[in-house]
Amino acid sequence: VEIDSTLAQNLRCRNEGRDVTVLCESATAMSLPDGAFDGAVSFTMLHHVPSLALQDQLLVEVARVLRPGGIFAGTDSCYSWCVWPSAPV
Repeated sequence: VEIDSTLAQNLRCRNEGRDVTVLCESATAMSLPDGAFDGAVSFTMLHHVPSLALQDQLLVEVARVLRPGGIFAGTDSCYSWCVWPSAPV
């Protein structure tokens, strides 16, 4: 999932002929069905999401598209002083 249409098109071209689907949409409101994936990854992008509310919505969406027991792995390159409230499990 890539929100920038130019980057999404570049990704499509670079992965042509491979078993890769690139969607040009916001990860805060994905068109993917519930429980569609065993895993999801996010690398150095969360700091580009402009608000805590949208970051939270993105993580809710990732959880929605993961199957029960699915795994999310993510990193970000920017340190933040933000204190995240405890989330219900």
